[in-house]
Amino acid sequence: MKKSPILAFILSIIPGLGHIYAMGIKGVPRALVFLGGIGISLWFCLLLIGFLMVPVVWLWCAVDAMGMAVLANEAKIKDGVFGV
Repeated sequence: MKKSPILAFILSIIPGLGHIYAMGIKGVPRALVFLGGIGISLWFCLLLIGFLMVPVVWLWCAVDAMGMAVLANEAKIKDGVFGV
């Protein structure tokens, strides 16, 4: 099934969801890492550096999800059990 990079980007509004869409079950660990990165960045908001880190990590997550969708379309990543 062909994956849409744009849909993966949009689904990344919720960090990690675009990775799960693009990679299936293999995207869960990567999704958890990005979700943890957002959490740590939010914690750093107490130190004022988080206000810069949160948007950067969020954008990185969305762009990476687009890249994973492209790789999935090139058959470099196989769908897992939970592939949509």
